[in-house]
Amino acid sequence: MNIFLEDSVRDYARDILKLDNPSTLSSGVGQITTFKQLGFKDSVNKPDGWFLPENTDSFALILETKSSDKDLTNIKYKEELKKNVSICMQRYSNVIGILYNKLDTIITFNNEEIEMPTKKLQDKEFYFDYFKENQDINKQLIYKYTKTINDILHFKFGIKNYNHRMIFTACCLCYVRETTLPKNITLEVLHTTIQPFFTKYINDEKFRNLQEQFNKVTFTKLPTNDEINTFISLINNIANHLNSKKWQGEDITSIFFNEFNRYKGKSEAGQVFTPEHIASLIYKVLDINTNDVVLDPTCGSGTFLVKTLHHLQDLVGLNTIEDKTLGKQLFGIEFDAELCALANANMLLHKRTDLSLKQLDASSNIAAQKIKNAKITRVLSNPPYENKNKCMEIVENVLDNVESNALCAFILPDRKLVTLNVGKKLIKKHRLLKIIKLPDIFAGLAGISTSIFIFKAHEPQNNHEIFCCYIEDDAHETKKNQGRHDIKNIWKDTLEPYWVNIINKYDMTEKTACWISPDTPLCYPIKDIKFELTESDINRTILSRLLFEKQFGEKFNLKLTEED
Repeated sequence: MNIFLEDSVRDYARDILKLDNPSTLSSGVGQITTFKQLGFKDSVNKPDGWFLPENTDSFALILETKSSDKDLTNIKYKEELKKNVSICMQRYSNVIGILYNKLDTIITFNNEEIEMPTKKLQDKEFYFDYFKENQDINKQLIYKYTKTINDILHFKFGIKNYNHRMIFTACCLCYVRETTLPKNITLEVLHTTIQPFFTKYINDEKFRNLQEQFNKVTFTKLPTNDEINTFISLINNIANHLNSKKWQGEDITSIFFNEFNRYKGKSEAGQVFTPEHIASLIYKVLDINTNDVVLDPTCGSGTFLVKTLHHLQDLVGLNTIEDKTLGKQLFGIEFDAELCALANANMLLHKRTDLSLKQLDASSNIAAQKIKNAKITRVLSNPPYENKNKCMEIVENVLDNVESNALCAFILPDRKLVTLNVGKKLIKKHRLLKIIKLPDIFAGLAGISTSIFIFKAHEPQNNHEIFCCYIEDDAHETKKNQGRHDIKNIWKDTLEPYWVNIINKYDMTEKTACWISPDTPLCYPIKDIKFELTESDINRTILSRLLFEKQFGEKFNLKLTEED
């Protein structure tokens, strides 16, 4: 078999990839040009080939070639490519790496090896189109971007209020959904560039609220041009995900909330927001269809509304006559002005201006009247749990004013309906159908375990029993500084459809499923764990205590007594 030397492999790859562009350093091959000569700081590494467009948010490409007798799976060759791609990623958001020996091809995207539909080397445009069309929403990457944005806005821009950091970020994203942010601008220019964006919505009350909150954002530091450019690049990176064909209604501002929330100061009043997979579960359990009118009375960033919107769009199809009227079926209420502004920004990110979002106290008479007028048939809500925020007053106000037989789901602390027997009062007028105990979906942020309580409005409980089940594990894994993720797609592919079936069909084959009487505490019945305490257990504990005191007694001023 003929062996192709590295020089000939590189020349062949140059022609296939179309990297030969002698008039500019943006594209080329060779082993004499360093990354420093290509504009990167202090790097003497020499790539075999490169494509480096002027727009750093576009796709860049790095080529490494070997002679045809070299095994590309060798770790040192992969590490060589990885090192050069990493250098390129200092400037570019999307870097394609190619390791090639004329007989085989290995492709990476941002240093992750990708299984391509063909092993044969293709024109570079093939790879650009492939990753543009097939790039999934990488939530972990968005968490990484969001953390960096938070740090820049907090420490470099000096935005101290963490809600303001989210509002500023969300408004910038709304802007780049329709146009681009220029680089190499001052902070003042950045702010005034975005400001006119709101004028087109000036006659809409809800978006005036967003503009008011944007104007309240204050900066206590003056960032450098590099820091402003980094922020703009990150905004553009996230916007690329928003514009991706793979974006299926994921609530990007919910990711902001959960990420920013981890970095807020102890003195800042916070709120824990509904994880997207739980929002998805609830709207499927409620079996929402195009005839329903949906309310979230404590909408926060609008997670439930976004998921419901996407679900209904799936049913009617995008850009149809029905799609254009979906907003009239979705209602949100939020008391906090800053959170209401973020919910409005979320709707703009989805290019929807037709949803009804009101800044109101959901426990008020005004809210009651608006709920009644809207003729609500489905409710999805994760109200603030503290009594000072009128948690149960909101639940009662909603149930009392929705349509008869409306299905209403509330995420509440497990024993919220047990405390002071508030649940007994509710079920005299509204039937509690199901209690779904959840795993630790807030990863310790809420400091309390929760359940989904599903009511049927305006139908007394009487003696009807209540179906209960316990989702003990949602297969989400907590990654350091990245939140909880369904990394292996176990929830999406297996667990969610399983639990929707169990809950909707009252399936008693599930080991955690049971029925409880309305006369018992209105919560999922956790069974007592039986254990046996033996004499040897007691003796072992005593011995451990004695050994501890003997070893550390003097240090901790512990003294053994005669009795010991």
